Amino acid sequence: MGLFKKNSKLVFIILLAGLFLSSCGKGADDEKNTIVMDNNSEASTVIVDDNEGDGEAANALKTMTVSYVDHDWTDLSNAEINVDPLASTESMIDAVMNAIITEPEDAAKAVPVAQGMEYQRYSFDGEGTVTVIFNIDSSRTDAYTLNLSKKAFTLSLCRIEGVNSVTFEMHNIVTGDEAIYHGYNENSFANIDDANLEAEYNVMVYYGTLDGAGLVGREINVDLSDAISVEKQIIEALKVSSGDDTEPTLPSDTYIVSLSVNDGVCYIEFSREFLSNAVAKTDIAMYSVINSLTSLSYIDNVNIMVEGVTDNNISEKVQLAVTYGPDYTLCR
Repeated sequence: MGLFKKNSKLVFIILLAGLFLSSCGKGADDEKNTIVMDNNSEASTVIVDDNEGDGEAANALKTMTVSYVDHDWTDLSNAEINVDPLASTESMIDAVMNAIITEPEDAAKAVPVAQGMEYQRYSFDGEGTVTVIFNIDSSRTDAYTLNLSKKAFTLSLCRIEGVNSVTFEMHNIVTGDEAIYHGYNENSFANIDDANLEAEYNVMVYYGTLDGAGLVGREINVDLSDAISVEKQIIEALKVSSGDDTEPTLPSDTYIVSLSVNDGVCYIEFSREFLSNAVAKTDIAMYSVINSLTSLSYIDNVNIMVEGVTDNNISEKVQLAVTYGPDYTLCR
């Protein structure tokens, strides 16, 4: 009887030890709830917790295409990355950005950051637009490789569900200027004769009538590949007549001191020359700028300022440093 009791105790101890070891093993597996970036020649892999239920993988990974450039910077070179199909948009963006800014092991591919460009960071507004920020040395960058860079980032990011456009902020370390390029998507580029060209398109701008009493709309062509931002191209157009039946609404020596777009509002500060002639002191000039800039899909309102001017009253209808939407009642 004493031997039986001793053997029973021994069996009980062995069973307890087995249960303890089994529990420890399960805990180790449960700690795999992490994100790991595996940078290889073809992919960056996002690995998530796959220990649910019966231990089978809860979510199968899916592949996404990202765009590098080829080693000679003549065209794009695509690769596949594996991602969790249930990952958030923010996690997808992070995975894609980490993949394309990491040097691939495949020597035939290169990170799509052109010579003279330095990637800084990106942000996501939660409403479909990713902003990618670069420092740029304009003396070392050519238009073709710059466009190829923008195309690689745009196509890679716009393949993510929940991303519909890309904005580029270029901080010129040579001149100190800042250029912001808005509204890029997968339709902003075209392949013509194997050359990567960005799409040109027409926008409506509003010139003055010959009698100076109203505005008249005319379409102009703007080019996303131009070193000058689309907003600045529009302002430059308003300094010259579009034909025999229109007048410029801005003095030719006016220049932009600063320009930015935030939440659909374009904030533009002109030099003092903006107020140097009679037409510029009326609401004609103000609404020429406002109506023209709001022709762009991503600008709903405009806030105009003039360098060094503290008296906001420019006319009976409008003031400086106040946000206005378009007004077409002046149009003829």
